[in-house]
Amino acid sequence: MCLNDGKRLKSRQFKPYQSAFSGMTAWRWYWLRCYEKSGLATYWDSVEVEKKLRTPSQWHIAQRFFPKSAFGWQIFASERPNHWTANFKGSYFHITNRIGSSCTIYLDQIESKLDELEGLKLPEGHFLRLRAVFFNDKSGTFMWYVDYLHPHDSEPVCDAEAFEKHFEGEWNDSFDFKVRTYLEHSDHYDKDHYDFYDRYMGQFIMGMYRPR
Repeated sequence: MCLNDGKRLKSRQFKPYQSAFSGMTAWRWYWLRCYEKSGLATYWDSVEVEKKLRTPSQWHIAQRFFPKSAFGWQIFASERPNHWTANFKGSYFHITNRIGSSCTIYLDQIESKLDELEGLKLPEGHFLRLRAVFFNDKSGTFMWYVDYLHPHDSEPVCDAEAFEKHFEGEWNDSFDFKVRTYLEHSDHYDKDHYDFYDRYMGQFIMGMYRPR
């Protein structure tokens, strides 16, 4: 029950009717407002939820729980006209051009590469994550930065060089793989932790190989 100055409100004081926001009844809105004022809960409507999730680091959550409304690409500009942060199908990664200020012309190639990475059969708990894409629009070549993660108590299936050799083939593709171990239940673990990105931003932006 919602209390007002210590007194119980009678239901006949407020008759329900259909409100304009998302089909919610005024009764429901009224009780939520009472809980909100009491400090027990905060109500977020669809606009507020979208605002919270429409960020580079949170959009993959929207794509997971709202697959229809959050379907497709979400690309965020940076302070550089040739650099973006992208979310697609739950993957979070950076995109950089050598020169140009648009990345839309090769998004289909990134989609194909993501499908190729996801299609590799690996043991349970082992997976690949795309971290960045560098497109040299002078030569038409790509650098794909990929991490292979495996559990701490499980041996890697192969090293970085073996992964790079497996995926090489197209003349315009180069790969930079890193092998990483993780503790799933560590309070520092996240498959897209900032450590996997921040320390290598220089390489991502310049199209250089990361230190081994």
